Amino acid sequence: MTLIRFNPGSFSKFEVKKLDEEVLWQDRVDSFVLMESHLSRSGANYKFLEEFPL
Repeated sequence: MTLIRFNPGSFSKFEVKKLDEEVLWQDRVDSFVLMESHLSRSGANYKFLEEFPL
């Protein structure tokens, strides 16, 4: 699962923040989709592969 992409060489430039708040996020999920990403110079292109009902 990809949550974020970045250049590892830029990691030291990210500001560190301490999060001390509880996150109470709830949502109902009835399926998930498998996608394939292809990187290009203009960004990522995504291809739908399959949807899986839960």
